[in-house]
Amino acid sequence: MTSFRTLNKLSNQEIFDKVVLAVLEQGSRAYGNRPGDLSQMGCMYRTPDGRKCAVGQLLSDEEQDLIAEKRLHSLGVRDLTEFLGAELDESKITLLQHLQNVHDITREGDRDVWRREFARNACGVAHKNELNPLVAAAVL
Repeated sequence: MTSFRTLNKLSNQEIFDKVVLAVLEQGSRAYGNRPGDLSQMGCMYRTPDGRKCAVGQLLSDEEQDLIAEKRLHSLGVRDLTEFLGAELDESKITLLQHLQNVHDITREGDRDVWRREFARNACGVAHKNELNPLVAAAVL
């Protein structure tokens, strides 16, 4: 089981592959009404229907529940790292920020179109972080 607190045990390539494969399989952003404020729409770590954002793919159920309980659905990666007491090196924080940004900016639309756009954007993340883009490029 993946846990945000144990991400330092994974290489950046393993994190990239895990997140990109999971988000591509999901086929859409984790976007919806934020619990406790149904008038506010936005990206979330985990939506009520179970979709997860890029960073949400790496959170354990316990971590997800703690975030939901505290209504911290929009913490940035660095603040989330601090909140959960995770010790991540700077390269992992940067990678997660890039993946989260790609998740958030990829426009909604047809599932296949969305997957291709996300994959194209994820290839850019791989390049910026000196990683192999193969899992994303396979969709293109």
